Amino acid sequence: KDENGVTSKTNDGFSLNTGDSKSQSASGFLLLRQRLGIPGRTLTFQTRYSYSNTDMDGFNQSLTNNYMDGEIASADTVNQRFDQNQKSGSVSGELTYTEPLGNGFYVSGEYELSWNRNTSRKDTYDSGLVDRFDSEDREYNRTGELPNESYSNDIVNRYINQSIGANFMLQRENIHAQVGFAAKPTNTYNKTNGETYKNSVVNWAPTAMVFYDFNDNTNIRFFYFGQSSQPSTSQLMPVPDNTDPLNVSFGNPSLKPYFSHSVRGEFRRTNKNTFSTISLNFNAGLVQEPIVNAKSNFSVSNNLNFSYSNSSNYIGSQFDMTGYYDPETGVMDYDKFNAAFPDLDDAKEFTLNKISTYGLTERLRFTYRNDFVEANLGAQTRMNKSKYTISTATNTTTWNNRIEASMTWTLPAGFGLKSDMDYDWYRGYTTQQDDKLVINAELTKLAFKDNVTFALRAYDILGESKNLSVSDASNYHLESINNTLGRYIIFSVTFRFGNFGRGMRGRGGMRGGPGPGRGPMGPPPGGRP
Repeated sequence: KDENGVTSKTNDGFSLNTGDSKSQSASGFLLLRQRLGIPGRTLTFQTRYSYSNTDMDGFNQSLTNNYMDGEIASADTVNQRFDQNQKSGSVSGELTYTEPLGNGFYVSGEYELSWNRNTSRKDTYDSGLVDRFDSEDREYNRTGELPNESYSNDIVNRYINQSIGANFMLQRENIHAQVGFAAKPTNTYNKTNGETYKNSVVNWAPTAMVFYDFNDNTNIRFFYFGQSSQPSTSQLMPVPDNTDPLNVSFGNPSLKPYFSHSVRGEFRRTNKNTFSTISLNFNAGLVQEPIVNAKSNFSVSNNLNFSYSNSSNYIGSQFDMTGYYDPETGVMDYDKFNAAFPDLDDAKEFTLNKISTYGLTERLRFTYRNDFVEANLGAQTRMNKSKYTISTATNTTTWNNRIEASMTWTLPAGFGLKSDMDYDWYRGYTTQQDDKLVINAELTKLAFKDNVTFALRAYDILGESKNLSVSDASNYHLESINNTLGRYIIFSVTFRFGNFGRGMRGRGGMRGGPGPGRGPMGPPPGGRP
């Protein structure tokens, strides 16, 4: 911390977690498919199983010195030994019946049942008296050790998922489509240190998938899936985790299952004449009843990302391609081209060019929130550096810098006020860029038992917004400035006819998210979305 311009130490110390573990695991999969009488009428059964067993013994040791006025005021010591065993097992089976309706249409029904059981037992002990305990000598005395019940646990978690659904499908030469729905009951049983918790919920989810080929060069893909998932064992354990002595956390045995929706789409167009491809993709997701962390009013977050890429290509001088490429048919004679240039490194018509690109992004953010206001203050910088071997004149280093602030007020009588500000400045660009200040504001009003929201939003009040981007190709460095919509105001009215679950069912735990689900048509090419 900083007091009157003088920096003073708050705490220091060390933390060390060591251990030895042994694990065994096994898994299997069986698929049976039988055609029944006519083409397209099928009965499919598949089952999976998995098992794992892990034994671990280790030590959790840390020392935190707390300072006041430059002197050590107190010391917090953790000197523990633990023995832990974790087991997990699962079995699932799925039965699907498909009936053809003619003209490429099909209908199917499916039923899936899965059983999962996880256990965790951890015995923790505090060391007996030791002569010395610091970062150089972390002595542990087994002779005088005592059991520590606070950091020990005995947990059994079992849950049963079911899925009952129907799907309507269309399969033709240029289109494959499916729509359907499924009901997904989930039953949970959790026993933690003798305390038992049970829960049963039913979720439902529509499913949709569309593959459409306009022609051999242009197609679209769309997927939607929903899936119910359980909290992890660590999220359910009401046992403090003190592996980080400055950030002790514990789970919540009352957490309920959560349900996720996942949407993905893609448009792709390929031009074989120019060897170019345009691809547009989007992804979206929503989690009902999400599991989140219970935090203090004040939080600090920091993100640091670094990227590096290195690629090579050959830059060709101008020469006649007529003998290798037919512009009318769009066909390239690769055999003839490769015969004429068996080694591009030795060909005088081509020059090897190497491109190295570095990226660095650092973002620091401070947040304060209570029941009436949330305030954020942050700063970030993004560096992009490119190097070329052919032309060093295009070697560049650019910096995008930003200071950002926002504040949200919850006012009486259902009013809400929000304002945010971004101040950006740039360095290293070929054309010097002016600094910009972007301010947005929003006023909202809840009405009719909070089922209707009136909102007045003002964007880019000062009219200074712009998009600035940098891209590097094989032989050039491109700096682009794109104008945005600019200053504008929107008035909106939002009606709520129902709502997804929000917040958390209990305190504690960690944010989690399940993977996407799967429909009867199976995952898309290349894996699940």
